[in-house]
Amino acid sequence: MKKLALLCAGVVVTGSFVPVATPAEAAGLDYTCNNQAGASAVNTLTAPATMTVGDSAPVTLDSALTVPSTLLGTLLGSLGSLTGSGTGGAAGTITGPGGFAEGIIPSGAAFSGLSTSAPVLPLTGTTTFTPPSPGPYPVAAGHDTASLDTLLGVVTGALSLDCASAAASDPVLGTIRVLSPSTTTVAVSPTTVAYGQISRATAKVATSLPSLPAGLGAASGTVQFSAGGKTVSGTLTSGQTTVALPRLGAGQTYPLTAAYHPDSSAWYEESQDNASLMVVKDGTSTAVTAPNIKRRHVEVATVQVRSVHGAMVRGTVRAILKKGTKTLRAKTVALRKGNAQVRFGKLRKRGKYTVLATYRASHNFKRSVDKDALKVR
Repeated sequence: MKKLALLCAGVVVTGSFVPVATPAEAAGLDYTCNNQAGASAVNTLTAPATMTVGDSAPVTLDSALTVPSTLLGTLLGSLGSLTGSGTGGAAGTITGPGGFAEGIIPSGAAFSGLSTSAPVLPLTGTTTFTPPSPGPYPVAAGHDTASLDTLLGVVTGALSLDCASAAASDPVLGTIRVLSPSTTTVAVSPTTVAYGQISRATAKVATSLPSLPAGLGAASGTVQFSAGGKTVSGTLTSGQTTVALPRLGAGQTYPLTAAYHPDSSAWYEESQDNASLMVVKDGTSTAVTAPNIKRRHVEVATVQVRSVHGAMVRGTVRAILKKGTKTLRAKTVALRKGNAQVRFGKLRKRGKYTVLATYRASHNFKRSVDKDALKVR
């Protein structure tokens, strides 16, 4: 019986995976072949590091077995050279949650040019791995299911090549992470807001399987919420997270995407869901204050514009000074942090005046108006 070292490696892309062959670590297993010491093997394993339930992947073990020089001399002394094929091959065990196990099936080997300068036999075993549930699937070293006893089809049992490792048990040398398909659902409340009003999004992440093996737990990681070119993230707690959405400009319905990104301890694949958020203009209130003054003094009116939901109002105010029904002066001034001062200059005639201030509607805010009376003494 021959033990083989395995090393599992690979990468995953959405919807599929790309297996990558990776050489075993330098420390390999030593063997005795036909009771003669000195054999060793260098192995590679082509397998995904991560899979999702429902996927299938080929898992292939290639092993280069170096034959001990004393046995090599016996083989070559009898045959002269060694080419052909044999029934032996690489093997291994994949064990998952609940004790599920699937071996790497030996496929035989093709030998070419075995000689004293190249005393290596290539061995290959492969299987299709279809994980039935999420969780860790350790990959352990395996063994041959048959001796390499049909070399060239003419080698008799007396020259069978039997190799065995002294290892007490099959070592676990790598683990395939098998993830659960996940479902992300997102809800927005409220779905229509005024500019500056807070809307919150709640995302829930769950498995789309009937259940998960004990100990795998709820989804963990983050959910990234994206809308209108802005992004905010929330960390899952018990598979759920709620965030305040970023402020977006009025006059548009924004598509919202909630994308789940699992952390390194999560047994869930990525998933996402979509919703929408409508933003409308916010209401405003304008307040104008026009103080009483003495004749020939300068009238300076103060204007404040505030929004209903607290966002700072920007834009311009149109201020008109009237005496009775007659418009005397009109000025347009820009708001600074929601405030403005309007200088009407010196007023020469005594009497009653009115200042009418209008905040002109902007992209994010509605129009509003106020007026104040003043006396010139």
